[in-house]
Amino acid sequence: MIVLVVNAGSSSLKYQLMDTESETVWANGLVERIGDEGSALTHRTRIRGGADAPMVETTTALSLADHAEAFHAVTDAFAETGAVTEVGELAGVGHRAVQGADLFSEPTVVTPEVIEVIRELIPLAPLPEGVAGSEKK
Repeated sequence: MIVLVVNAGSSSLKYQLMDTESETVWANGLVERIGDEGSALTHRTRIRGGADAPMVETTTALSLADHAEAFHAVTDAFAETGAVTEVGELAGVGHRAVQGADLFSEPTVVTPEVIEVIRELIPLAPLPEGVAGSEKK
């Protein structure tokens, strides 16, 4: 089962694509400086070399205004390297939450109710002012 795990920070996006059955990491990487000059995507993959091949790393300078653009850069890298060419190839996508209090201690399916609870937890780990997404809603 192929899953994508994502960890979006205030100006970065880390990710890993793995087969949970074989525990093979097929690709991983980091988008840095999202919203700033000098954004870059460092993408590592072993897709074309097989599960035992070393990771091949590429770094691409980009201009990324926000996390949506960063995520598109990641999915473009997947398509270019053959890691994932169709969304249906993924069995799931997970995202690390910075704070789950005592409410989320294991993987949880995101529902509208879960999103509301996560919003209520924002005061436990707020973004600094001026960081994209820190504006009050």
